[in-house]
Amino acid sequence: MIIIVVTTMFGSWEGGLYGVATKNQKLARFLDDIEAGKYLILIYALKDQEEKVRELMRNKHPEAQHVATDRHYINPFSVVRRRRRRQASEDLSKTG
Repeated sequence: MIIIVVTTMFGSWEGGLYGVATKNQKLARFLDDIEAGKYLILIYALKDQEEKVRELMRNKHPEAQHVATDRHYINPFSVVRRRRRRQASEDLSKTG
């Protein structure tokens, strides 16, 4: 049991050091602008709120430029919804 705990703690420590030492791949293309003194604003919103957020940014910050949209945001604290996947596979099996 002690070996498992020590190994887990070492792995967590090593993983944390690696995470701090590496740059985020999604933000890498913006690093030059950030180092030049520009700001990067990340906004996470649901798809149905996207237009409201864009309108708000146009009204409140007309100087801001929209430079990227990433459709694949994974919230590590959200609950995995497996029911939809099962329903989708059942729907595919019924039509196929």
